[in-house]
Amino acid sequence: MLAWQAANMLPADILTMSLLLILANAFGAVAARRFNTVSREEFRAQLVLKDAADRDHLTGCFNRRYLHEHLMPTELARAQRLSQNLTVVLCDIDHFKRINDTHGHADGDAVLRAFADLLKQMTRDQFDSIVRYGGEEFLLILPSTDLDGGQHLSERLRSAFAMMQIPSLENGNVVRATASFGISTAHFGQMATSYTLHDLISSADKMMYEAKRNGRNRVEAFQLC
Repeated sequence: MLAWQAANMLPADILTMSLLLILANAFGAVAARRFNTVSREEFRAQLVLKDAADRDHLTGCFNRRYLHEHLMPTELARAQRLSQNLTVVLCDIDHFKRINDTHGHADGDAVLRAFADLLKQMTRDQFDSIVRYGGEEFLLILPSTDLDGGQHLSERLRSAFAMMQIPSLENGNVVRATASFGISTAHFGQMATSYTLHDLISSADKMMYEAKRNGRNRVEAFQLC
């Protein structure tokens, strides 16, 4: 039918039809590119929103929801599958309430950001994970790291933080602070598959309070197995 119509069309009609087809194809290509662009922009926007929901707004570290829903299940499963070590470090800024009371909450926030930035600088990007676990508590998740490795990193962090001079936002002076570190390591071989997130964090928490009892600005560690 279309062939018969084309055969009986005048040259001017054929030209008009050709132009219409060209315009239709061009419009379709533009619409497709526009749709793909919008889809990519919407996808990127969704990623930004998801990332914001997974992170602490003050420090940019992961939050506890992300820790429990995604981070630790993933790392526990990997350690079990590969029979590797998994180390967690619970870090607590010493006398943080005193910092807030003495210097003000703005300076307290500056101390938290400075500590979080130090943790990011001294851990392995895209491999280790940093969680803001509480007000002044941070949790490090260190895959494929044994107890000695966790202690070495924690000592470096402890020393570097104790030497920091954090500019005060209140009076132009500097704020000094220290932190205590509790480490817990498990090797996920055949005999260790039952260890849970609670086991690791509970052990690290006990070590952190041991560091507090022993004078603060210290590192204490425990091997689960």
